[in-house]
Amino acid sequence: MVILTSSNPIDEELAFFSMPATAVIKNAMQFGFSYIINDNFTLNGVYHHGDSGDKTEGPMLNPMMASPQNPYGAMPGTKVGYEMTTDMAMVGVTYTFSK
Repeated sequence: MVILTSSNPIDEELAFFSMPATAVIKNAMQFGFSYIINDNFTLNGVYHHGDSGDKTEGPMLNPMMASPQNPYGAMPGTKVGYEMTTDMAMVGVTYTFSK
C-alpha cells in the first residue's frame, strides 16, 4: 500500500482561477495486487482513493476591479470553493508468451 500526502498547492487568493482544475489531490492511497493464475496468465488489480484534504475557498475575481491594492480584482463579499475526492478501481489480465 502506498499513502501519499502533500500540501494544497492552491492559494486562497487564486481559488477562482483554479476551479477548472478540480483534480487537485492532497492525500492519496493506492493498493494493488497480482495473482498468478498459471505460467501464462496473471490477474492484476488496483484501487485508488484521493482527496483534496480540506475545502479551498477564495473570493470571485473580476479583472475590471484590479488595482495596485487589489491586484487580482477580488470582489468583496463573494466566495468560490471546491472540495473533492477521487476513487478508481482497475482490473487487468497479463498474458506472458512462452519462450
